[in-house]
Amino acid sequence: MKSISTLLSVLAIVIVLGGNSSAQQRYYSTTVVDTFAINFNNYYKLSGHAVIPFSETVELNGKVLNKNQYNISYSDASFRLSDSLKYTPFDTLEVSYNIIRLSLKSSYERRKLAYIYSNEVKDTVRTSIPEAGAFSPEAIFGGDMEKSGTIVRGFTVGTTKDFTLQSGLRLQLSGRLSKDLEVVAALTDENTPIQPEGNTATLQELDKVFIQVKNPYVTGTFGDYELQKNYGEFGVVSRKLQGLEGEF
Repeated sequence: MKSISTLLSVLAIVIVLGGNSSAQQRYYSTTVVDTFAINFNNYYKLSGHAVIPFSETVELNGKVLNKNQYNISYSDASFRLSDSLKYTPFDTLEVSYNIIRLSLKSSYERRKLAYIYSNEVKDTVRTSIPEAGAFSPEAIFGGDMEKSGTIVRGFTVGTTKDFTLQSGLRLQLSGRLSKDLEVVAALTDENTPIQPEGNTATLQELDKVFIQVKNPYVTGTFGDYELQKNYGEFGVVSRKLQGLEGEF
């Protein structure tokens, strides 16, 4: 997280110093104003990131402070008041500064630490929970999709045979992708190959792949499916096929 803030601060310095700084500042920057109440920790975090150096104005109860009356960290987007400055807990700070207009966050994370109550231990525990909008199966398929399956790992060894690994996979999906679109999928492999590189098996390497997509007008089946057709009393066709079947 610190590396991102440091990089943005360096970019801000380059924009200010490179070429016509006043014209580029108007084009790339925007002004932010933060208001703080005096705290005993003497630490104030700015709401914006990628602060343009030397663009800040700090006011204490409406009085503009000199540069030597506070210490600001552009990489951390925070500042502290000088110990020699006199102030009270009832005073108010107002900081206006320019930031680079970038569609970047100061930090990126998939999970965050939180305290929750656990029924198992009957106490509050610290655990990680996914961030809102983070990558998850629900973000891809939505909340109406039912998912189930198993992965089996095993090995075989004996006095008359070499050591071999065994792996199996079964995965089922069913539900609605939208209001008029329903999907049913099943992936099965009794012996999934384990690659030395650690990558997963492709669809061609699975024993059975069945994907069916339906809407009120069209039904499409992909992968392995059974073709059942009756043409009179003796014209019965039953075949196991691979490919695509469509019904309109």
